[in-house]
Amino acid sequence: MQRIIQTLIKANYKVSWIARTKDFPVKMEGLHFTSLSPSAKSGFMFYAQFNMKAYRLALKSDAAIISAVDLDALMAASWAMKTGRRLVFDAHEYFTEVPELKGRNFIKNYWARLGRKYIPGANKAYTVNESLSELLGKLYKRKFDVIRNVPVATPEIQTTVNQSTKIISYVGVLNMGRGLHQILEAMAGLEEEYHLQLIGDGDITPHLKEKVKDLKLQNRVRFLGYVSPEKINGLLVNSWCGINLLDSSSLNYYYSLANKYFDYIHASIPQICMAFPEYKLLNKRFETAILIDDLESTTIIHALRKLSDPFKYKQLMEECILSKEEFLWKKEEVKLLEIYKELF
Repeated sequence: MQRIIQTLIKANYKVSWIARTKDFPVKMEGLHFTSLSPSAKSGFMFYAQFNMKAYRLALKSDAAIISAVDLDALMAASWAMKTGRRLVFDAHEYFTEVPELKGRNFIKNYWARLGRKYIPGANKAYTVNESLSELLGKLYKRKFDVIRNVPVATPEIQTTVNQSTKIISYVGVLNMGRGLHQILEAMAGLEEEYHLQLIGDGDITPHLKEKVKDLKLQNRVRFLGYVSPEKINGLLVNSWCGINLLDSSSLNYYYSLANKYFDYIHASIPQICMAFPEYKLLNKRFETAILIDDLESTTIIHALRKLSDPFKYKQLMEECILSKEEFLWKKEEVKLLEIYKELF
């Protein structure tokens, strides 16, 4: 979101951002940020109150374009569209297939109906990768452009990989379904030279810390907590590899393209990654990762041992360096601005 907003402001658009109070308060020159705090804190009433408040704010604004980020903001944006404003739908994920909706058929069907009702009528729609573009295009019978969430050009920092201490890095939220318990189990089966650093925080942090104690990995696993985006690359360039693991039972995960995939590439470090459609597609162009089919700890160990081969490691690292220029925000923002220009 911050990259999109910065691009629009740089192109002389006046941008207002309406978000929940708990969302990270962004301070950005030229941005008008409004936080909403519905009295309901979760469930249907939360989303109903949020959309009503957002709709009223949209009506009071002089906005010509309303952008809805995912289905939970689509209702307010679609109502505002009826007053002559144009609507852009920004699908960051396969919303109806997120893990939180698993087994909650009534709620899942509600979001599915809302999407079928409003998404086809949006003036423009885009998503984060080719796989989701094709899938959502068929589902909602309309075109979805692709705007990938790739980094801006990062300062060149000399990679100093210590082969005697192999630091494995994870960047992102510490939640279920991201292979974190399995990577800890894999660590217990690896030699002392393998270390793990977890960059981020989340719901299962306490459970992971307990597991580290149970497995007696305190000297080999570090929890770094939340790290500001501009500091992440400095941590990664001293790493040996990155991990990008997800549970395939979630279709949202299966069709995803994580930001960390590109973070690792820009740090010039190979990664262990799931053999999901988008990663297989990208890895055919630039082989920057060792792809795995499941989250078994033995599978992860086998992949890490494969990466320990100096020839293979050098080959993947060179592909990371080669692919950096392809995966840059300056290329994606050209497509983003074209979408908005076509609305006037």
